[in-house]
Amino acid sequence: MTTYRATTSQSRFNAAFANHHAAATAAATVQNHPDGEVRSNILVLAVTAADTFFNTPAPSLDAVAIKLEKYWGEALFDDADPHTAMRQIIVGDLRRIERLLAGVEEPDATGGMDLERVDHDWADALREYERSEIAALKQRAETKLLSLRAPHLVDVLKKLELLWAGTTESGVHLLILNDLRQFADRQPQ
Repeated sequence: MTTYRATTSQSRFNAAFANHHAAATAAATVQNHPDGEVRSNILVLAVTAADTFFNTPAPSLDAVAIKLEKYWGEALFDDADPHTAMRQIIVGDLRRIERLLAGVEEPDATGGMDLERVDHDWADALREYERSEIAALKQRAETKLLSLRAPHLVDVLKKLELLWAGTTESGVHLLILNDLRQFADRQPQ
């Protein structure tokens, strides 16, 4: 397994992404073929490329968004999944925050979004979530938080932590959260 480092070059990330994409494409083409050495080697290569991709630290917020898109895959477009919109909002939050941090002026960076309103709505929903003690109220407050735009990276982290709470999924969650934390630590509040 690759050792996590706080920084990586864009070219290293791009190479890991390209290898992951190519290996996943190859694996998809042999998925229904009979068992054999070639099929087995391609599937192992796909797993290895995915491991390398997710273990390669993201050099930008866009790279974190790409990791989330690859991790969630078709679930980003599944209208039957109740978390689809929440996932799309998280990816959008990352891209909007990256544009703002890069100095893109409003409304170009936000699509005309009222950032003060976004911040206010998020703060209200977070207060409601934190003071809700009854499980049903907490669940409703959590759903509200996940459906809102996150004004800051620490809020995107909170959304992902809520979304992934109680899951027994792979360490990909931790890797993506580590990627985001490196950027959130540097973002002024």
